Amino acid sequence: MKNPVPKSAPTKREALRALLSDGAWHHMSELRAVGGWRYGARLLELRQEESLVIEHRSAGGDNEFEYRLVLGDSPAPKPAPAKRKTARARIEELARENAELKRLLQAAKEGGAAHG
Repeated sequence: MKNPVPKSAPTKREALRALLSDGAWHHMSELRAVGGWRYGARLLELRQEESLVIEHRSAGGDNEFEYRLVLGDSPAPKPAPAKRKTARARIEELARENAELKRLLQAAKEGGAAHG
């Protein structure tokens, strides 16, 4: 079998991209051969950082899969998830909301007492 990965591919991620660039299904053993044991992490990088669409399917055995790069008109990449707030920022936000609610409640009480 001819090695589809060019000798010029300096990183494992680039080697995986080169292997998958034909759009054909590749068994996980092929991906492991060029991407190392952590080929799954490299696939995740390709999906997230390069917005590539990589499909997977069962290869028949238990925990055996094949992967392929979707070529052509692939769906638009998903937007990056919103950054989570720190606990301190969320506590400060809740404290401001609580103070505003207390102010509104006090104003409602004072307005109701004036009408009573």
